[in-house]
Amino acid sequence: MEIYKLSNLPDSLYYIPNFITIEEEEQLLSCVNNVPRTRWVQLRNRRLQNWGGQPHSKGMIQTESLPKWLETYTERIFQLGNETIFPDQQFQFNHCLVNEYEAGQGIMPHTDGPVYYPIVTTISLQSHTVIEFYRPIDSNTTEDLSSISDRCIARVLLEPRSLFIVKDDMYSYYMHGINEYQDDKINRTIISNFDRCSDEIKNREEHILTRKTRISLTIRRMLILGRLLLNRSSSSIILQCRSSIFRSVISKKQLFPIQLSSSKYLLRYTSTTPDQQKTDRVWTIPNILTFARIGSAPILGYLIVSHQYPAALTLFIISGFTDLLDGWIARRYPSQASALGSFLDPFADKMLVGIVVITLAYVNLIPLWLLALIIGRDIVIMIVAAYLRIKSVPPPRTLKKILNMKNATVQLYPTFISKVNTGVQIGLLTLCMAAPIFDYHNTGWMSAIYVLSALSTGVSFLSYTGKSGRATFKMLSQQPKSSSSSPPPSSL
Repeated sequence: MEIYKLSNLPDSLYYIPNFITIEEEEQLLSCVNNVPRTRWVQLRNRRLQNWGGQPHSKGMIQTESLPKWLETYTERIFQLGNETIFPDQQFQFNHCLVNEYEAGQGIMPHTDGPVYYPIVTTISLQSHTVIEFYRPIDSNTTEDLSSISDRCIARVLLEPRSLFIVKDDMYSYYMHGINEYQDDKINRTIISNFDRCSDEIKNREEHILTRKTRISLTIRRMLILGRLLLNRSSSSIILQCRSSIFRSVISKKQLFPIQLSSSKYLLRYTSTTPDQQKTDRVWTIPNILTFARIGSAPILGYLIVSHQYPAALTLFIISGFTDLLDGWIARRYPSQASALGSFLDPFADKMLVGIVVITLAYVNLIPLWLLALIIGRDIVIMIVAAYLRIKSVPPPRTLKKILNMKNATVQLYPTFISKVNTGVQIGLLTLCMAAPIFDYHNTGWMSAIYVLSALSTGVSFLSYTGKSGRATFKMLSQQPKSSSSSPPPSSL
């Protein structure tokens, strides 16, 4: 193993290029990708799978054994370094974290804590990345936190199909992170493992490598916990295990102090929240009904313009029923809820109402001043929603990332008055479409309906723009606050 050890570094890093073949890489990618969607958990800067159990700050709740498709590789890793790297012959891997990073995604410098001590191994698939290691920041000093790049002690290129092994303090004491770059400059001066890389890298003095979607398999051993206490009031998970078991694996000396809790560079994730779990759901039943409602909007507009009011009224009532139905399903069956649906549903309502209002005004069934009020309100709200979406997408912001419906970053909670306003508007449009059929268009009570709709539209707009409206948009992409019970965010 000494031939794979990276020299001139404080502690043990091992890098093995071409650890697996191209065929083995394809097999692993197939196993990772052909899983139920619920296996994935979406975070701000990546999505992940856990195999073997659920990790937390003090260890792991074991829920399953490692899958068969991993056994070949865990055994190969162990045999590779069983005499020089692993502490004893009884050492056994029991957890695998699968990370998927899109091109340009990364994670800020952080430490992962002692629960993975003393060894973490990572197989990289499909694309390269560059991981950086940093000297920790002492919270007792007055050092400039903006100089984090000056603390970098190593930059390691992780090629596709490579194996990376991190030991001892290099993992538990030094910070590590991945910069959010699209391209990486690779040469002997920048990359600490340049001479350990594949011949394709070593045979040229310098490369510019463009990142693609990268999947990593971080394989390690974690403490298995005996007791699980669920604090329902705070929705946090508190884990306990016998102290004697903990001491037998990690000594007090090895339980290093977390000096970075006050640093903006230390990121710790809390247990996955329902909002995080549902961010990537697209093809749920409520969303399918909502897509159908969006598709019905232009058909409705055509029927109104061509004066086919009975057909238009029927289709509008059906569309209104699907609006009620998708909301009921999402509330009744939480697995069908999605952050995407929280935006898609009001967008469908606005599109449907907008097209119907415009076409009704075109055929003189709605006054133009009411048309301007309804459409103006919806345009302002949609501009605000688009701005928040763009702002919440992690850099580098690309059109593809912004339009990626599987990566919801903002959730919309409509106000009560907004729901009332939607009901009033649907009632108004229903009456307007029925007016030519039953011949009550030019009546006094229809004028009263116009005024009522205008009032509800104005009050609804104020509910979004006022102080109470700030809570209607929830940023899902913000990092959760640090917590003693949060699972460490292994980033390799």
